[in-house]
Amino acid sequence: MDLEQLNSIREQVNEWINVFKANSGRSERVHWCRLYIAGLILEGERKSIEPMAKRLPGGNEQAIQQFANQS
Repeated sequence: MDLEQLNSIREQVNEWINVFKANSGRSERVHWCRLYIAGLILEGERKSIEPMAKRLPGGNEQAIQQFANQS
């Protein structure tokens, strides 16, 4: 993935998250949503919460798991 593709994906994710913000009610949910989506997009064979959290800077496995379970 080159820089142009990464920036395009980032813009698309931000547009989607802006829609999500209106219905989320809490800014922390938006934060964990952003990290969860980043974890799904980033390279890595396993897309379960634990490996994604380890790959993400600031990835808190418990918080991401809670977001995924409540969404």
